[in-house]
Amino acid sequence: MRVASTKNTIRGIFFGVINKIIIIVMPFILRTILIYQIGKDYAGLNSLFTSILRVLNIAELGFHTTAVYSLYKPIADDDTDKVCALLSFYRKIYYSFGVIVLVVGTALMPFLDHLIKGSYPADINLQILYGIYLLDSAASYFLFSYKNLILNAYQRIDVVSIISTTIHMIVYVLQIIILVVFHAYYVFVTFELVYTVTHNLVIARYVAKKFPQYKCRGTLLRSEKKDVLKNSYGMVLFRVCSTTRNSLDTIFVSSFIGINATTIYGNYYYIFAGVTSIQLIIRESMLGGIGNKIALNTPEKNHEDMLVFMYLYAWLSGVCTACMLCLYQPFVRLWVGQKLMLDEPTMIMFCVYFYILSMGSIRFLYHQAAGLFWTKRYWTVAEALINVVGNYILVQVWGMFGVVCSTIISLVTIDFFYSSTIVYDYYFKNGKIGVYFKKHGIYLLITAFGCVPTYLIVKQISLGGIAGLFMRLVACLVLSNGIFFLCYRKLPEYHDAMNIAKRVMGMMKKKIGIKA
Repeated sequence: MRVASTKNTIRGIFFGVINKIIIIVMPFILRTILIYQIGKDYAGLNSLFTSILRVLNIAELGFHTTAVYSLYKPIADDDTDKVCALLSFYRKIYYSFGVIVLVVGTALMPFLDHLIKGSYPADINLQILYGIYLLDSAASYFLFSYKNLILNAYQRIDVVSIISTTIHMIVYVLQIIILVVFHAYYVFVTFELVYTVTHNLVIARYVAKKFPQYKCRGTLLRSEKKDVLKNSYGMVLFRVCSTTRNSLDTIFVSSFIGINATTIYGNYYYIFAGVTSIQLIIRESMLGGIGNKIALNTPEKNHEDMLVFMYLYAWLSGVCTACMLCLYQPFVRLWVGQKLMLDEPTMIMFCVYFYILSMGSIRFLYHQAAGLFWTKRYWTVAEALINVVGNYILVQVWGMFGVVCSTIISLVTIDFFYSSTIVYDYYFKNGKIGVYFKKHGIYLLITAFGCVPTYLIVKQISLGGIAGLFMRLVACLVLSNGIFFLCYRKLPEYHDAMNIAKRVMGMMKKKIGIKA
C-alpha cells in the first residue's frame, strides 16, 4: 500500500506546528514563572534532571526509530500478520526498557550530589525530586508505547499532535495554577507524570479503534528478530552520540560551573530546542513518506528528491539561523534580564551549532528510512568520545563557550562528513557524494552572505521592549529572505522546489489533510 505521503506530510506539519507552538510557548511561560516565582535554581534543577533522564532513555529512542523503519515494508505490502508479530515483539522490548530505566535510574540516586557544583535550594530533597522524574521516564514503557509506532509508520503525526496538544494544554494550565497560587514545586513536577500516563492511554485507545487489525499476536523468526535488534543496536549508538551533544553538555556545565550556569545554558538551549522542534515537525512528517518511497522507488529517484528537499531546508535553516543571531540576546534580555545572559561569542557559537546540526537533517532522514543504523556504529562511538573528551577539556578552559565548541567539532568531523559517506556508499551508490558536499558548501556561503549583513543591520535597531523585538524580527525576515531569494533562485533546484511549494500550498488551500 502506497502511503499518501504529501497529504500526510501537510496535515502532519499543520497540526504539528500548532502542537509545537503550544509546547514551546506554554513551557516558556512555565519556565518564566518558575524563575520569577520560585527561583532560577529550580529551573536549573529541572534542566539537569531532564538531561539525566534523557541519557537513560537513549536505548528506547534508538529502538523506536528502527521499529518504525521495520514496519514500512509490511505496511506497504499489506502484510497484517507480519505487522502484528512485530508489535508483539516490540511490546516485550518496551517492557524490558521500562525495567532497565527503573533499575539504572534508581542506582544513580546516591550520586546526585556529585552532579551539582555548589549549593541548591535547601527545601529540595534531590532523591524525591529525581524519583518523580524517574517514574515519569519509565511510565510510558509500560503503557502501550508500541502502539505509537503504528501512527508513525502511517505518517499520522497529526493525530499524535492533536492528542498531545489537548492534554498538554490542560496540564500546563494546572501547572501554572500550582506555581502561582500554591508555589508547590513537587506537585508541579508530578503533573509531567500525569501527562505521560494520560497521553499514552489516549493514543492506545485511538490506535485500537482506527487500526483494529493490528494486535499483538504471532511470533517473528529468529533471523527477523536478529535484524531488528542489530539495527536497533546501531541506532542506540547514534542516540548515545546525540545525547552527549545535548544532555551531557548540561551535566558538564552543572558539574564544572554550577547550577546558576546550568540555568543560563538551559535558557539558551531551550530557545535552541524550540526552533529545532519546529523543524522537527517537518522532518517527522516527511519520514514516513520517505520510508514508503524507499520501499517503492529507485535510489536514483530518491537521490533527486533528497537534493530538492535539501535545497528547501537550506533556505529554511538559513532564515532560522539569521533570526536566532539577531534575536537571541534581545529576547533573553527581555525575558530573564541581563544577569542570565551569555556573552556574545557564546551566543554566536550557539547559532553556528544550530546551522550545522540542521543542515544534516535531510540526509539523516534517508539514513533512517533506508535502515542504515548498523553501518555507522563505530564512528558514532568516536563522535561521542570526541564530544565528551572535548567537553571535559574545553569547559575548564573556556566555560560554556568551550562546551559549545566541543559539540561543533564532533558534529562536523564525524556526523556530517562520515555519515554522509554512509548514505552514498550503502544506499544511493551513485558516486555523487561530491555533488552533495559541493551543494553544502554553496549553501554555507549563501547563509553566511545572508546572515552577516542582516545581523549587522538589525543590531543597529536601538528600540527596546516587545516593540523592538518585533521590529528586529520583521527586519531580519525581510533582509535574510531577500538576500536568499536573490541567491537561491539562480540554483538548478529552484524550479522543482517551487513546484513542490505550489503543490503543497494548493493542497493546503483545499484543506486536504485537515481531517483527522
